[in-house]
Amino acid sequence: MNDHHTQCDRCGCNVPADESYWAEGHDNVCSDCYHDIVKTCQLCGDDDVMPSGVSEFILVKNELARTATRLPGIYWIKRRPFLCVPIIGGGSLIGSDVVFVDRLPKPDHAYEISGHICKKCARPYVKRFRAIYGGISDRTEHRSGRSFNPLCERERVRVANVARRHPILLRDLEDDAAYSLAELRQRWDLPHGQTWHEWLLLEHKGVKVYAIYPGDRYGDSWLSLRPEPRYRNDRCREPGVIFCASGLPTYPHWDYEVNRDTYHNPYDHARQHSRPAIIAAIDQGILTQTGVRNQRGELIECR
Repeated sequence: MNDHHTQCDRCGCNVPADESYWAEGHDNVCSDCYHDIVKTCQLCGDDDVMPSGVSEFILVKNELARTATRLPGIYWIKRRPFLCVPIIGGGSLIGSDVVFVDRLPKPDHAYEISGHICKKCARPYVKRFRAIYGGISDRTEHRSGRSFNPLCERERVRVANVARRHPILLRDLEDDAAYSLAELRQRWDLPHGQTWHEWLLLEHKGVKVYAIYPGDRYGDSWLSLRPEPRYRNDRCREPGVIFCASGLPTYPHWDYEVNRDTYHNPYDHARQHSRPAIIAAIDQGILTQTGVRNQRGELIECR
């Protein structure tokens, strides 16, 4: 048995020699330090990018962008630190430390988290950034009695132009509350348009049923009869709008006592029966576009 230990070059802890790693600038580091050093490219998925391979561009999802009144997209890091990470709670983007370059190549929900981009994936954005912002000063000037920053003004034009050429970009905001979008629209001169995706699960006899979560193909989670984001959480109190297929009377009951002696995954059961139960409920008039109803035609909670 090999009990030889070595010391982590970075934090100084003792680590078994056969469990130490090489990382750029370090011959021996522990697992925790290794994962602090290497980065994952959020575009190509390479999870072993060393510091010299990390570009000055980042991928910003809506959940992070909205903390700085920004659009999701590809950004150039102007200054560091560009994140404010508290001890408790999520981090916030420092909007003045990044510059918008382009929209996301795929819809926002296709990416797991915001993060770094490797130099290889960043090449087209380097060229784009230079073409748009090359040589423009980031120094605030005073013109006609007001402050003026050429780089910020060019960025504002860039954001507005991209949003107008690709209105689907606004759907990645996944928000339909006018008060929360007013500042974003005013700051970046955004066009009006739909600001959410419709996650349609199925349509039957004119009744549309929407998924609460993107990528829900089976309907084995919570569902909605309205597509707007405000109907995707438990704060929605409109009777019958939010429901679960397993709560419909057309859904076959899964009996644990019957199935405990044989392997039967309840999630597989839900995937198998959710869609047929929804369709049957529509056929029987239990489920309509206005809600889930009982035999007396009254809207009911189906949670």
